[in-house]
Amino acid sequence: MLRLSLAAKASGTLGAPLITAVDRSTAWAWLPFAAPSRKLDQETLRAVAAEMPSCRVSLGLPALGIAGFRRTHDQAQTARRVAIAPGRSRQLVSFSDEGIAITSILAGDLESTRVWVNEVLGALAADDTNTEVLRETLRTYLISGENVSETAASMQLHRNSVRYRVNKALPECGSENMANRIDIAVALNACHFLGPTILRPAAPSRR
Repeated sequence: MLRLSLAAKASGTLGAPLITAVDRSTAWAWLPFAAPSRKLDQETLRAVAAEMPSCRVSLGLPALGIAGFRRTHDQAQTARRVAIAPGRSRQLVSFSDEGIAITSILAGDLESTRVWVNEVLGALAADDTNTEVLRETLRTYLISGENVSETAASMQLHRNSVRYRVNKALPECGSENMANRIDIAVALNACHFLGPTILRPAAPSRR
């Protein structure tokens, strides 16, 4: 935690971080910035965390005063659910990262989230490589505003490949016209960050 805090301090804090040990494997730290508009250098933090493979870092947003002190801590604690989720975890998770806020809330009740994701995505909630490819393509497509060209550029695919995958993915979740696109987008986002934790085990292959 000291190494991470010193790395964070390079982002321009006013003084030394306030660090408290929670248990043998967890510590909390608050960093004093001159203004809440300042942002942490997440790339530096990731580089330091990468030197410790078992390390997980979750961040809240900068905020003012005592209320802000509490709020940023609550955000970091919420983001921690994603950072330590079994299966597909990331070493550094910030509450400000796209999709993390809603996913971290869903991670607070994994069983209910698992049931809901399976209801929304249907066959697209299976935990296998081919289905994951379809999920990620559809997720990127929705994030891009359903723009085929942007999706193709982001995933380094041909436009026709994007169309093929999207057209194949939609029937899998019973939503060929994406009437419930908000639910689909949130469920896909949850799968992206939480992975096998909320997915349905793949059916055994037949021989």
